[in-house]
Amino acid sequence: MATVFVSYPFSDKSSLTLNLGKDDGIFSDDLVVFEKTLLGKISESLNCYSVFKTVFDPNWEFPVYVGKNLSRGLFQAGSEPKVVLLSKKEKIEVGDIIVSADPEIISSELVIGRVGRIKSDESSPFFEVLVEIPYNLNDLRKVTVIKK
Repeated sequence: MATVFVSYPFSDKSSLTLNLGKDDGIFSDDLVVFEKTLLGKISESLNCYSVFKTVFDPNWEFPVYVGKNLSRGLFQAGSEPKVVLLSKKEKIEVGDIIVSADPEIISSELVIGRVGRIKSDESSPFFEVLVEIPYNLNDLRKVTVIKK
């Protein structure tokens, strides 16, 4: 278990700091999870602490599955995380679970969130869904680091 340090400014949700680092066997690209939910990936590991980018980092995207039919989409992190490139042929509903489909993230069992709102443009063959994240970053204290 790792402890999440308080970050400043409080409004920056794109990265957080942990109390574990290289001395504890934590390295870049290790995953940070809370229960079975992906929080982020270690971006920098120093001797006594490490920094991880969160699912709110606008420079992070990876493939995901959405819903019971495992519809393929692309998760785009950011201040309002979303899944894009979901075919309109797929049945997507509000509340459907979103899980990782990226082999770099070890397991497709890691939850990303749930479908919050579905956006559809008549001219596009794709849906876009806003992702409801099942936690509040400000409430996180203890997290787990999964070795890559």
